[in-house]
Amino acid sequence: MERFRSALGVGALCVLGLWPHAYVLPLWPESRDAVLWVGRGAPTNSGWLNWVFLSDHFIGWRPVTALSYSLDALVAGFAAWPYRVTDLGLHALCGVLVYLVFRSWQPTLPRWGGAVATAVLLAHPVSGLVVPHLARRAYPLSVAFGLTAMLLALHRPGRSALLLGALLFAAGANETAFLYFPVVAWLLHSRLEREVWRTRVGWMAVAVLVLVSLRFAVLGGLGGYRVAAGSRVGPIAGSLLEGLLGGAVLRSDVPGFPVWLTAVLAAVGCAGLLVLRKSAAEPTVVCTAWIALAVALISSQGVYFPRQVYAVLPPFALLVGIAMAQRRVTFVLCAAAVLVGVVWQSPVLRGPDPLQQAGWRAHDALMRDLVADLGGLPRSALVHAVIPAYRRFEPDALRARGPEEERFQGRQAAMWATMVTGVRFGGIALISAEPGEALLASLEGHAARIGGGHAVVVTEAMREDGDLVRPASIEPGSWLYAHDGKVGHLVRLTP
Repeated sequence: MERFRSALGVGALCVLGLWPHAYVLPLWPESRDAVLWVGRGAPTNSGWLNWVFLSDHFIGWRPVTALSYSLDALVAGFAAWPYRVTDLGLHALCGVLVYLVFRSWQPTLPRWGGAVATAVLLAHPVSGLVVPHLARRAYPLSVAFGLTAMLLALHRPGRSALLLGALLFAAGANETAFLYFPVVAWLLHSRLEREVWRTRVGWMAVAVLVLVSLRFAVLGGLGGYRVAAGSRVGPIAGSLLEGLLGGAVLRSDVPGFPVWLTAVLAAVGCAGLLVLRKSAAEPTVVCTAWIALAVALISSQGVYFPRQVYAVLPPFALLVGIAMAQRRVTFVLCAAAVLVGVVWQSPVLRGPDPLQQAGWRAHDALMRDLVADLGGLPRSALVHAVIPAYRRFEPDALRARGPEEERFQGRQAAMWATMVTGVRFGGIALISAEPGEALLASLEGHAARIGGGHAVVVTEAMREDGDLVRPASIEPGSWLYAHDGKVGHLVRLTP
């Protein structure tokens, strides 16, 4: 009966943790990277094998992540639901696995301590920067495989093949999961005979060497983003810890904490760790070292994105759960202090980010209208487009962004339409817009007149004369698609 109540409680936490992200279930890809993950990951893509196994996947070799999109494509092609269900399901699975790791690691502590750890992982505000973003599956996917490896090391240390396979899949999903290798090696040390442990660690070292060699072969190096000018280890480490404590700005509608307050919360947390180590030595040492290694690894790359905090959620959640389960005032107060920022910005309490939700819904409506209108055109028809680019929320990051990346931002609707309908796009004009805002004053011949003084960004194949946007040249049989903020208009162009 107790196990049933625990399972029911964890299930309820999963439902609560997923509800803020459920609005994305019917939505098509919301970003350029998401369109590329879906399109290139489809087995019908002519370059599928190269994309899955020999591509840099934007910044690193992630074949397991690429294969997960392929499996979704096999289920329902380009329909939105399998991709979204997978993403939400992985987040819930991570919450369940954190609970199981807690129970296997600290079986003498109350079960509700594991439920606290699950709640921290599922409700953390960084989940809003990962779970609803279709292109960021690598984080929960790698965490799920990594926690599975930990669970095997704690509960079934003799299952060497399964354990090594889970570690390989974790590292093949996201490079931050290489940290699970030393964590698992530590767990096995006290659970296996010395000679068996040495053999197991030897095979793990070989696996790491093989994975790193494959990364070098595919990427010509270790991969990663271009280092941001002036980026140093200190600011990146500080930003990562600030995001972990929920003090950074992680939502469009909630301000972050002052630096001094985040520093105070961090100091309280560190003091709590020193005391906790006497009551739960192994998990405290392992999780603290795990967080420190993650901070060092991410800081050494010279770039930082708040979403990277997701990779550090398991040890943070486990530490909080273990501290709470001690049932001592000191531990409870310290754990509650480090959760102030997490609760303050949690999507479970505040709901989905309003700017993100409104923008993505409007963008999905644009994509569906665009595909519906262009679906009746001959494949390879040439279309010029005047479409809205909805304002989006992006938290502060430490990264150098190249001009070639900026050039493609906002053009994912056209990329998706090309992938689904086969049409070609010539010129594209992007209009800065808010969801539901009227954009077009009128269609005038072969041009669209923009209303309201909006900022417009055009490609070389388009030209702008005041608020009048028109194709720079017109090929016979080409088309103009202009979206007025609510519905699209398709007109045939003649020279």
